[in-house]
Amino acid sequence: MGLWRSFFSYLYRYNGVAYSCAYAGLRLTDARAVTGPPDAWLRLPERDYWH
Repeated sequence: MGLWRSFFSYLYRYNGVAYSCAYAGLRLTDARAVTGPPDAWLRLPERDYWH
């Protein structure tokens, strides 16, 4: 997995969404998830997500 991780990190170094999808093995059907504006913004409830 190290070789693919290095390849993906180089290939998608300036696009975190594309890197995450490639690393997880997701194949997006529409490029708007990476290149276009979001369809909707969601507001998450206030809470401490890190603990």
